[in-house]
Amino acid sequence: MTRNHTIDIALPPPPSVPGFPPLPPGPPPAHGPRRRWPVLVAAGLVGAVVAAVAAATITVANRDSSPAAAPQTRAPVTKTVSPAAPSSPAPLPTAQADHQTCYQGWDSASHFTDLAGDAMRALPKGMKISDPTIQSNPDWTAALQKASGFYQQASDALRSQIAPGTTPVLLNAANTAVLALHTLGDATANPTATNGNAFNAADAATKEVGILCNRLAP
Repeated sequence: MTRNHTIDIALPPPPSVPGFPPLPPGPPPAHGPRRRWPVLVAAGLVGAVVAAVAAATITVANRDSSPAAAPQTRAPVTKTVSPAAPSSPAPLPTAQADHQTCYQGWDSASHFTDLAGDAMRALPKGMKISDPTIQSNPDWTAALQKASGFYQQASDALRSQIAPGTTPVLLNAANTAVLALHTLGDATANPTATNGNAFNAADAATKEVGILCNRLAP
């Protein structure tokens, strides 16, 4: 069986003719350079995307770099609020109020006036607290200071137990005794001739309270 073999032999290019320039390239294809448009279009799209991203980045950067507007705060308003006045306790029935003023107030005050009298016994009998010789004797001076403290405690004890609703005459006498005992305490701690008749005033005021207590709260 006979087979036909075809052999393709590449021929060398024809030699150029001396004296003639080489032929110019042929005209471009009829439809133009098609293969470059997709590349240019793609490059253009990439450029547009990059520009948009850059613009967005610049906008965000400008927003972030600008200082945030400080929140507006209102200036604090200072208002002075006066404390509410303490309400007065309700008055007690008269008999109960008189009993408290006498048995809890006056009896406690009498206890401290008795202690003050005991302290004053350290002074010679008949010596007045305004006697200048007392200042030269430490024992007498200490006795006056001790008595002064007891008179002040008597004043405080009576004042703290005067009950609302107390019979007016007893109420007034008790308030007078509170002031008289306080004055006597000051006079005893600072004995001078200008203290007046503090002892007699306190003695009269406390006796008045005692008489009224015997009548109103026996």
